[in-house]
Amino acid sequence: MENTTAIKNSGEFEFGEINLNMDFQLNGFTENNTIQFFIDVMSYPEKLQPKINIAIEEGKVDYIKRYGNIPRLVGKKWSDAGVDITDVCIEIDIVSDKTVTTSVYANFDDKGGDFVDCCSSDIPVDLAEFGIDINKLKEELKEFLLKEIDKQFF
Repeated sequence: MENTTAIKNSGEFEFGEINLNMDFQLNGFTENNTIQFFIDVMSYPEKLQPKINIAIEEGKVDYIKRYGNIPRLVGKKWSDAGVDITDVCIEIDIVSDKTVTTSVYANFDDKGGDFVDCCSSDIPVDLAEFGIDINKLKEELKEFLLKEIDKQFF
């Protein structure tokens, strides 16, 4: 069974080439003792775009598999107009054994079609490629989380 806690706060900070916004949702301890941070990405380098594109293409396929039987979508195809990316997010999973995995995903709309409010697949991303020291990021998240817990519960 999963316990979920939402903690939100505002504050931007930069790590390497990626500017993160600390308006995030935290999913607390899942069945495998993992804390998940979902952090909005405010700006990112162009070299992250290929990973986002892969995530979007996989997300399109998943979307059709999942929702293609809804009457208004039966027989519909993605337009050739491209997509509007509404936001990009980094997911950081920290397991109780202190292992960290990171991935990127995007929310998007079909520019010329019927598909709106779609979510891409998660694509693993090595944040070190973008100048982000994962240990420093973990410390920042830990400090931020402890402050939020103290502020909201004590």
